[in-house]
Amino acid sequence: MSGYDRFSSQEAANIQAFGSDVKDATVLADGNGFVVQVETAQGDFFSLPHTSYASASATAERLLCA
Repeated sequence: MSGYDRFSSQEAANIQAFGSDVKDATVLADGNGFVVQVETAQGDFFSLPHTSYASASATAERLLCA
């Protein structure tokens, strides 16, 4: 299943930890795939790597809807 990331327990922890504080989540191309760059309401940034655009955009959507 190359290029496919399943919803992981780490991702669930990130969403639970930051979901209500997420100000923005942007999907960006990276050298080896894609990253979701997340900005929290406090102005902090972190990135979540993904191997496919579909999984990255799904993560961004889950974070923004949390």
